[in-house]
Amino acid sequence: MALFKCTRSGNIVEFRLEHDIDQMRKHHEYVEVDTSAEIEVENEDGTRQTLTLKKPLGRPRKVLA
Repeated sequence: MALFKCTRSGNIVEFRLEHDIDQMRKHHEYVEVDTSAEIEVENEDGTRQTLTLKKPLGRPRKVLA
């Protein structure tokens, strides 16, 4: 599975077949989206869960000394 983002519209598309993924990597109007922030976890009862790690938005707070 791979996610690609259109550089013009910003739409995100998901592809699962290797041929489609290879062709989209060559396409000049699409950029592959990094999904390394997603972790798949298997619970004790055997179910699987996908966790998305979110980075904080904006600038860090000022530290007043």
